Amino acid sequence: LTQRSILKHVVSEKLGYKVSAVAGFDEAVQYIADRRVPIPDMVLLDFELGDKTALDFLGYLNKISAEIPVIVITAFGDAE
Repeated sequence: LTQRSILKHVVSEKLGYKVSAVAGFDEAVQYIADRRVPIPDMVLLDFELGDKTALDFLGYLNKISAEIPVIVITAFGDAE
């Protein structure tokens, strides 16, 4: 199992949310733009989005709605 599939399972099956997943910054922007109504209830976001970061996406998302809760996670870390 991948981290993505485990996370999707937990959020959908255990927490009861409908999950839509995208692969990166551009795809996320397009997904939100195509579905302005309804605005997502929550965004779960990896910090690393290819050549962009979660901070870039938060800037975009804030222009749409500052009310959407966002959780930023990352698999990158320091073992120390």
